Amino acid sequence: MKSLVKAVASSLGVEITRRRPAEPSAFEVQSRLIKRKDPVIFDVGACDGETSRIYRQLFPEATIHAFEPFPDSFAAMDRKFLGDKRHHRHQIALSDRAGNATLHSNIGAPTNSLLPTHALGEQYWGELVKTTATIKVQTERLDAFCSQSRVPRIDLLKLDTQGTELAVLRGAGTLFDPRYIAAVFTEILLVPVYEGQANFDEFVSLFYSRGYRLVDVTALIRINRELMQIDALFA
Repeated sequence: MKSLVKAVASSLGVEITRRRPAEPSAFEVQSRLIKRKDPVIFDVGACDGETSRIYRQLFPEATIHAFEPFPDSFAAMDRKFLGDKRHHRHQIALSDRAGNATLHSNIGAPTNSLLPTHALGEQYWGELVKTTATIKVQTERLDAFCSQSRVPRIDLLKLDTQGTELAVLRGAGTLFDPRYIAAVFTEILLVPVYEGQANFDEFVSLFYSRGYRLVDVTALIRINRELMQIDALFA
């Protein structure tokens, strides 16, 4: 969703709170947190691969697994990373169960979600979250994927799945533990955008129950002084 914010900010009256120049960016904080030269990074909800591109710049030797179920977005990402043998692209959606699910294709592709748009969604994001079609996509659990792909650890798990982030974490099973997933960088929606989306209380409770703490908060987006969403780093 980040790639669309600038385009709609003025028309919606959105205010984006940026860090002061002296403060590190979200990605700088992550680069300081991860000490390995060859970390394993999962980019879940990768869209067209823009965040994967940032991680590749920060960690040239990283192994990146990028997950994006929407065909057009996956194809755009695939073109960006042709020839990158350490960037593995998977046209599936991670969730809390394996099988198939309905993906809601919206006017703004970065807002696509396994969840239907909430009745109030357009009040905050305009027509970007208006659904124009639905498609069937494959889903997989994170723990099953790691077992099948022989991934022993995840140094950074990035989540931007438009309201289903907690479903991805529940699909990690016993791997959702700081010993196996060192850090999680996730978008958290604070206003109703999708039906059944996770709320802030659920995020905090789940992370702290698993031994994580809140390390950083960035990308505060407001409309009419109401906080709409944030990016949070747990480790």
